[in-house]
Amino acid sequence: GTIVQAVTLRAAPWMRLRRDAPPSARYKELIVQGAVELGLSDAYVSMLSALPAASPSPALRALATAHGVVAALLLRLSAALGAPWARRVLAPVRAACYALLRAQASSRAEAQRGAARS
Repeated sequence: GTIVQAVTLRAAPWMRLRRDAPPSARYKELIVQGAVELGLSDAYVSMLSALPAASPSPALRALATAHGVVAALLLRLSAALGAPWARRVLAPVRAACYALLRAQASSRAEAQRGAARS
């Protein structure tokens, strides 16, 4: 293979999920399309297609959107005023977003397990 330069991101330990969260439907579709374009095996493309995709509730979408807007404003404020404290304001908001995401994922998983039992 070819060596490429890449950047990876890691979540802070307190933000990490116990297990991988499913990709958004849009991102999953990009992954599947990329696998097809690269000529990966039909079995692998089928496996990717069968993976679950996240479908956040309207409330979680609104919270994530609001978080993005607030984050951008606080980062600009922090830079303009030289106020590093502004960045720390985001930690509790992020914690709430992740808690809601975890709660939604576990209730969805519980519902799937219940459906599989029936």
